[in-house]
Amino acid sequence: METVKVICDLCHAACSTWVDGKTKMGPWGNMCLPCHKRSGVGLGIGKGQQYDNWVQVAGGSRSLTRKGGLA
Repeated sequence: METVKVICDLCHAACSTWVDGKTKMGPWGNMCLPCHKRSGVGLGIGKGQQYDNWVQVAGGSRSLTRKGGLA
């Protein structure tokens, strides 16, 4: 099965691990990890969620954290 990559809204790189999150400029977007580190506001409710191959791995609810998420 082929991995479907997301295009970073800031640098336009294709990535399989990304953050759907708020930027320091205000709008939300899909960001590669380097762009999120530079322009994102963090992870968590109201900030952003990290995904790896379309599976949420960080920034979710407490139930996600208890089930092995990285948040």
